Amino acid sequence: MKYTLCAFIFFILTCSSTSTRSEQEKPPAVTDLGKFVKLNLSKKYSFAYNLLTDPKRISYEGETKEEFAYGNSCGMGGDSPLGHEEYQLLYKLKRKDVFLNILKGPNPVGRMYALQGLYFMQGSGVKLTKEETELVKAVIESPTKILTCSGCMYQYSTFKDEYEYLQKYYPYKP
Repeated sequence: MKYTLCAFIFFILTCSSTSTRSEQEKPPAVTDLGKFVKLNLSKKYSFAYNLLTDPKRISYEGETKEEFAYGNSCGMGGDSPLGHEEYQLLYKLKRKDVFLNILKGPNPVGRMYALQGLYFMQGSGVKLTKEETELVKAVIESPTKILTCSGCMYQYSTFKDEYEYLQKYYPYKP
């Protein structure tokens, strides 16, 4: 019964959107956010990086790809969504260049994971340059909506809303 209820709620949320893909604000092109730095990652980390920058995994409202959402516990079983474990793997590297590249990438969900990684790295003492801080602010202020999940609930949210949630529930003193 719980699974049926979750599926029904998800169906209602995804089908209730009145806008279409053509009416949506598309994520800025990669060049709009700056140039990538060359990374030297092993296969293990390259897979995670490539997933978080994959332009084919973008979900627009009304075209939900629930397997790739920002969150950490989704669906009835509370499973990690695709992208979360990859984020955790990359976070272990403690390399801001990796997250800055993902932030410049074409995938909004990947960008949110990059914002989260940079936020927590700053909390552990990593400093961002003025240019990097401006990039973070530009993404946070973007009107692009990302698919998020929390339990059975999938919804679209802005970077700003998700970033403010991080700051509220995982505060650090800079």
